Amino acid sequence: MKIILKWILSLSITSCLLSYGGTNVYAQDKKKNNEISTVYEDRKNENVDERIVQESANRGMQEAEELKYQQWLKSTNNFPKTKSAGPYWKGSSSKRYFYDANGKQFGLGTSKKVIDVSKHQGVIDWNAVKSSNQVDGAIVRLGYGWYSNQYDEQAARNIKELNRLGIPYGVYLFSYAQNANDAKKEADFFASLIKKYNVKNTYPIYYDIESWEYKSDGKTVKSPSSVSTYEQIISSFMTQMKNKGYSTKVYSYRAYLQKQLKSPSILKHVDWIAAYTDTLGYTNSYNQTNSIGWQYTSSGSIPGIKTRVDISAFAINPNPLVTYQAHLQNRGWISSVNDGITAGTTGQSLQLEGIKIILNSGLSGNIEYSAHVQDIGWQPWVKNGQLSGTTGKNKRIEAIKIKLTGDISKDYDVYYRVHSQKYGWLGWTKNGSIAGTIGECYRAEAIQVMLVGKGLPISGNISNSVYYKQPLVSYRTHIQDIGDSYYVSDGVISGTTGKALRIENVRIDISKLISQSGYNGNISYSSHIQDRGWLDYVKNNCISGTYGKALQLEAVKVELTGEVANYYDIYYRMHIQSKGWTGWAKNNAMCGSTGLILRGEAIEIKILPKNAEAPGSVSNTFYKK
Repeated sequence: MKIILKWILSLSITSCLLSYGGTNVYAQDKKKNNEISTVYEDRKNENVDERIVQESANRGMQEAEELKYQQWLKSTNNFPKTKSAGPYWKGSSSKRYFYDANGKQFGLGTSKKVIDVSKHQGVIDWNAVKSSNQVDGAIVRLGYGWYSNQYDEQAARNIKELNRLGIPYGVYLFSYAQNANDAKKEADFFASLIKKYNVKNTYPIYYDIESWEYKSDGKTVKSPSSVSTYEQIISSFMTQMKNKGYSTKVYSYRAYLQKQLKSPSILKHVDWIAAYTDTLGYTNSYNQTNSIGWQYTSSGSIPGIKTRVDISAFAINPNPLVTYQAHLQNRGWISSVNDGITAGTTGQSLQLEGIKIILNSGLSGNIEYSAHVQDIGWQPWVKNGQLSGTTGKNKRIEAIKIKLTGDISKDYDVYYRVHSQKYGWLGWTKNGSIAGTIGECYRAEAIQVMLVGKGLPISGNISNSVYYKQPLVSYRTHIQDIGDSYYVSDGVISGTTGKALRIENVRIDISKLISQSGYNGNISYSSHIQDRGWLDYVKNNCISGTYGKALQLEAVKVELTGEVANYYDIYYRMHIQSKGWTGWAKNNAMCGSTGLILRGEAIEIKILPKNAEAPGSVSNTFYKK
């Protein structure tokens, strides 16, 4: 009884409330404890004492979970389902808005009403939940700790039902980690459950970090108390989850974020906060996500769920990640905007002349940008609120490149697009690629900039972000009985088809790409020649092949080098004797044939933005004996 009393008194009211809700969950029943030994059957060679310690820790976590669950059950009658005053919702199921008790809207725009559930809620009637139109999604507990029997007994059913009904959901794991090694094991366990249960989440994956305590081998084991330990735990968990292919965020409650988790390296992952108070009362300036979640009650009531349940509001993060300001023709500097809002004008024929871009002060790293300006060309890179472009010179910006550097580049991509004279809104591009026009003398009129979680997709067009006046690649071949061909460019045929004439050498030139893009770099290519084999690589506009030797060119390899290779792919295909056109090869892959004595008769070459769709079939690019 004293042990139980000590446990109860050790919890703050905030922590207790969290323990009562669906976020903290209970262990398996006493009957399950008799099965613990099965967890260790594959560890027969381990030291017996170590196995006993692990069994005791496993049992201790389970008993702590059970105790919290029993507390939650007993407290059900002591907490009202609703309050006379407090945070509240407005709007309809298709457009909800959430407000704190003082009438301040939460987040930007509409909010999602999301429940989080575990075995606490028993067998949920998900059909009733969906038909009620009272929630927009759910976050499901899959388990806790790292032992194989520490899964949530309702997780499999909950995930199956959510998949069946198409209800959006995320998942979480409650942590009992004391150190980085424990956290790594928790990540392995969590990832295995995600795979086992066929999780198809559209909401995030969360690591639930809270205070805990349990008995192991007669000793009390407590959650870490130092920020540095939690930095190691969360870094280890995040790294291992990333290695498993999952991006993870952190959930905790306000008091814990203000003390044990008070570190920029932790807080940048936190976008879901529990605070059962009239206002959230906390601003996370390090939040590097576009969203923010407030778990505002553990006493919610939803049709289809027999118990009370945690409810959260999720909205667009009101703290801007990126802020930018435009200088316009005849207007000067206009008001700053944030996160994807238009800076500039459309339909007014006003040129964009200057721009300044800054990151949220809580973000670690830099945002750098370079403008292509009328009569000047590409300007040097500037950063963090410095001017790119001009003022007072009546010179238009025509294109721009923006990139992130430092720590923030590990967590985010920067996307941007330009509204251009003649073309209107161009497609979105990212991370230092070009947005706008080059060489066409068209003004940029407006710009949008936003940060997106690393590797995450965005809605909207991502093609045709830039237009060039000059060709990106030019090339010519030396043709049997004809001699040197004229230069052609950007996918036009150089050589012949249907005439049984060999090509003997090739020249490839990307000097106009380098001058237009402002990137440094070069092109390198090699040809496979009859009786000679592969020749050494040559650089821009040099001859690869032979002159006057009557030797056929049979295959090529072509690649971009330097900075330009980070932003473009080079594609090429050959027309070869008896085979016809090969598929499109790219980036130094072999194209043509070797060992078959088949002449190359023609070649086509294209340069496309990095990772753009191939210009055609990519199969059967190379034949060999």
